[in-house]
Amino acid sequence: MKYLKFIKQFAALIIAISLLNACDKIDTPEPLGGSGQTTVKILDGGPSGDAPQIKSIAIDFVSSPQTLGFIDVRRDVPNGSELSKTMTVTLKDDTTQLRVYNDTLIAHGENPLVYLPSNLYTVSANNPKVGGDGGNYTVTLKPGESAKELVLTVPNSTLLDPSSQYGLAFTITSADANGKVSANSTVIVQLGAKNTYDGKYEVTGSLVDIVVPTITQYMPKWEAHLVTTGANTNDVYDMTYTGDVFHPIFSNGAPSYYGAFGMSVTFNPNTNVVSNMVSPYEPAANTRSAVLDGDFVSTFDPVTHNIRIKYFMKQPSVVPAPPNIRVIFDETWTYIGPR
Repeated sequence: MKYLKFIKQFAALIIAISLLNACDKIDTPEPLGGSGQTTVKILDGGPSGDAPQIKSIAIDFVSSPQTLGFIDVRRDVPNGSELSKTMTVTLKDDTTQLRVYNDTLIAHGENPLVYLPSNLYTVSANNPKVGGDGGNYTVTLKPGESAKELVLTVPNSTLLDPSSQYGLAFTITSADANGKVSANSTVIVQLGAKNTYDGKYEVTGSLVDIVVPTITQYMPKWEAHLVTTGANTNDVYDMTYTGDVFHPIFSNGAPSYYGAFGMSVTFNPNTNVVSNMVSPYEPAANTRSAVLDGDFVSTFDPVTHNIRIKYFMKQPSVVPAPPNIRVIFDETWTYIGPR
């Protein structure tokens, strides 16, 4: 019995010592186990190739300067001694990677990214670039710094084409102070200028075709993307059926759309009223045009971003009597989120 009691006491002592040691280790952790080589990466980056990591950034469509962080360069150090070193990291403006990615987009029927011209942006003076397009940026991590953010300034985003998406590709090519470049060394930054109204919307409501009553609203709903074309103008893209600036419909119960007819809308930023609508295909060979219902005030809600709107499709070749209205639309565009 004494022997068993001794064994139990000894076991309890060992457990207590283990717990104390565990507590000591939690209080004084050592990075990455205390040994090894420092690795350098781009946060949210990935390998280079035809399917790189994409970081999307939206900027306001305004003439005043906008400054934003667009890349985080980080080092994972094995110990405090390595963190105390100054490290210089070289980042390439990887135009080759951007071309590879654009080839993939084109192969899948998508629009390529436009290389962001250097005269439309600046990068922090702390990260100088040498070599122009395709050149190199220098990022310096000082002792104690584990990360550094590259900051980009766009002085006037109204000089950008709001219908285009711009791109810059970055790849870490080297790091001194015995640093090893991680596989997560590449990222493509996708940049687009967007106004207040830009985004994804769920479209519901009624559609009455006076000429062909079997044509009805696309039910139960369809998704529209309002794409910035100016400071307060947007094209309305049908992203449910056509993927373009059209209005989808049901014709005899089957999905279809109105050809050579779509919506481009203008907002009054002071009153939040939808002030104008046209079809981007005007003047169309089939004489179709878009116009707001003048007896109704179509509005944008700045709090919810929802849009309440009534409008017509006119077609004088089919409805010759003024006001030539063929289709009556009474819709709610409910904001889903950014596109």
